[in-house]
Amino acid sequence: MTSFLTLSILVSPKENLNIFSSASASSVSFIFCSSLFHFLFSYITISHDSFGQSLVWFVIPLGLVYFAEYFINQGLMELLFFRNFFLSHAAQYRWYQTLYQVGVFVSRSSLCCLKIRKLWIFSFLQVLNAIFLVFAVRFQFLPSAWLMFGIIFYEGLLGGAAYVNTFYFISKETEDRYREFAMAMASVGDSLGIALAGCVAFPVHHYFCSF
Repeated sequence: MTSFLTLSILVSPKENLNIFSSASASSVSFIFCSSLFHFLFSYITISHDSFGQSLVWFVIPLGLVYFAEYFINQGLMELLFFRNFFLSHAAQYRWYQTLYQVGVFVSRSSLCCLKIRKLWIFSFLQVLNAIFLVFAVRFQFLPSAWLMFGIIFYEGLLGGAAYVNTFYFISKETEDRYREFAMAMASVGDSLGIALAGCVAFPVHHYFCSF
C-alpha cells in the first residue's frame, strides 16, 4: 500500500488518475468476488435446513435494495444535475449526498414507531426508483432539482428502512445459536449488492457520459 501511494505521488496527474482508476476497478472486482464466495459458501453450508432457507428471504431483499441504492449513488447521481439552478453542479451533488444520508438516518431511527415485515416492498420500490432515474438521466425530463432532492431523500428512506427492519426481524425470528451467524450473512448480502452495483455502475456511467 505504501509503495502504491509513493508511486501515485511521483507520477504525473494523468498517470495518477489511470492508476487510481485501475486500482478502483480491481478493488471492486476483489470485493465482489470475495462477497460472492462467502455468500455462496455460507448458503451451501446452511441451505439444507429451514433456518438457511428462511434466511435467504432476508438476504435477497436487502441485497436488492443495496444494489439499486448504490447503483443510483455511483452510476446516476452525478449525472442528475440542473443547469438553470442557483446551485452549481458540485453543490447539487453535495446536497444529494446530504439528503440521502438524512433519509437513511431518519428511517433507521423509525423502528420504535414503525416496523415492516414485508421486506420485498423496499426491494421493489428501490429497484423502481433506480429504473426511473435511469430514464431520467437518459431523457432529462425532470423539471427541477427540488424534485430530485425529494427523490434522493426517498431513496435514503427506503435504504435505511430495509436495513433496520431486516436486522430487527432477523434478531427476533432467529434462534439464539444462529443469531450472530444470521446477522453476518445479512451483512454479506448487502456487501454483495454494493459490490455488484459498483461493477454495473462503471459501464452505465461511461455509456451516459458518451452522449
